[in-house]
Amino acid sequence: MKTLKKFNKGILEPIQDAIINENVFWLRIMMEHSRFIASLLDQSERNLVQTALKFGDDFETLLNQARDVESMLYRKQPTYPIIGKVNKDSEDAATELRNFKASGLELIKTCQIRNVINPLLADHVLREADHFLYMIHVLEDHLNK
Repeated sequence: MKTLKKFNKGILEPIQDAIINENVFWLRIMMEHSRFIASLLDQSERNLVQTALKFGDDFETLLNQARDVESMLYRKQPTYPIIGKVNKDSEDAATELRNFKASGLELIKTCQIRNVINPLLADHVLREADHFLYMIHVLEDHLNK
C-alpha cells in the first residue's frame, strides 16, 4: 500500500533504494520459504532438510547484509557498486534455491520423497522464486541504464 500511495503521488524512489527494498523484501520471503520447506519434509529426508536449512541460513545472511546496505544508502543519489553486488549475490542464491524448489516439486509430484507439502504450495513457492529472479533482472537492467 505504501508503494502504491507513493506511486499515485508521483514519488519515485531512486533506483538504488528500489533495488535494496526489493531485495530486503524477497530475501526475507526466500529465507522463510527455505525454513518452512525444511519443516514440512519428513525428517528422515536428512539431506533435503539440511539443504533447506542451509538455504535459510544463507538467505538470513544475505538479508542482514541487504538491510545494512539499506541503512547506509537510504536516499543517497549516487549508485554504489555495493548495490550491484547485493543484487548479484541475491540472484546467485535465488537461482540455487529456485533449482532446489523445482527439483523438490518434481520429487513431490512423482511421490519420491516423504513430506507433507501440498504440490500447489510447492508450485507457488517455485513461482515466487521465479518472480524474485525476474525482479532482480528488471531492476538490474534499470540500474545499468
